[in-house]
Order: sequence, then structure tokens, then C-alpha cells
Amino acid sequence: MLGIWGVTRDMKLKLIMMKRYSETDILKQVDDIAENCIKFAVDMIGADWGAGVVQSRLLEVKLNRPVNRFMYVSEQHELIKWDERSQLFKVNRTQAMSEVFIKMRMKNYWFPHWEEFKTDRK
Repeated sequence: MLGIWGVTRDMKLKLIMMKRYSETDILKQVDDIAENCIKFAVDMIGADWGAGVVQSRLLEVKLNRPVNRFMYVSEQHELIKWDERSQLFKVNRTQAMSEVFIKMRMKNYWFPHWEEFKTDRK
């Protein structure tokens, strides 16, 4: 899944573009993600370190820039911390999800209207 976010002047996170890949060819996925990163002039790239580990590395090579890796864990007290040994950010899964819901209630996210966002599924 690809999500491209921006920050509005009033410091809300704005969903600019989102895409779920049904394509199983990881090279095509990486090409599409790279094209969208270039198209939307993405400043920072972050990826869940897990099933997409190969795609993340291919994306780094293709764009010649780092991909920040995030691993969701339950055993740490901090929301997020850098793990030097693993070279990734460890994120407390429960805290992160709570933060998202709190910020949604506070209307700190800006989502497109459904008519702009929906896609026709067949």
C-alpha cells in the first residue's frame, strides 16, 4: 500500500494519494511507487519493515535515497525509538494506533471527500 501525505498550513496531516496494490509483481509495484514519489516530490519515505522488506530495498536503489524503516513492536515503553543494531525505528504498535485515533477525533487529519477518493471496483 502506498500513502502520500502532506502537512497543511494549520499543521494537519493531509492525505494526498493512496493506492492499494493488487499487482503481485514487486518490480511493477516498486516502479509505480518510485514514479509517484517523484511525481509528488516526496521529501521522506517510510516503510513497514516486514513483508515489504525487498520492495523497500529496491525502492532505495531505484530512487538512490534512504527509506526509513519502521518495525511495530509491543515490548517497548516509548512511542518510537531508533534501534542502532537493526538500523530501523521501533514503534510501539498500541501507542501508535491510539495516537492515530486521538488525532482523528481532534480532526488533525484532512481526508478527501469520498467522491474524490473512491474508485470503481469491478
